[in-house]
Amino acid sequence: MRNRTHSCGDVKKPATEAIVDSAALRLAAIVDSSEDAIVSKDLNGVVQTWNRAAERMFGYTAFEIVGRPISMIIPKERLAEEDEVLARVRAGRSIDHFETVRQRKDGSLIEISLTVSPIREMPAGPSLAPPRSRATSRSSAASRDRPKKPIV
Repeated sequence: MRNRTHSCGDVKKPATEAIVDSAALRLAAIVDSSEDAIVSKDLNGVVQTWNRAAERMFGYTAFEIVGRPISMIIPKERLAEEDEVLARVRAGRSIDHFETVRQRKDGSLIEISLTVSPIREMPAGPSLAPPRSRATSRSSAASRDRPKKPIV
């Protein structure tokens, strides 16, 4: 059986690599076009990726925040939440719909519902990769008056 290849510029790749590359590009486009802020960070809380919705929601461009600590968008009085989030992710646990507050670049506060999931690498890689966060803003009066759920 012949090994099929696809040409990508001057480099030839096996067909399976070309399919994986195509799927990765498609997934990146989906994340970038999402209406939800989707952010990935490493296990030290350093931002790795930042989509366009995160740019709109928080006011920082990807260029401004990738490589910087996620604490840039966490109000000082809520910094302990991030320690809890990272501890859960390191333990391989997810956080679903945690209602909290974050801070925009202009200093204004925004209520969000935060979902954080550990990303498991393929078998050859580490067992736990950086967490991925998804935030949706909540601006209704009802959500402001609702007590915040603890991270459990």
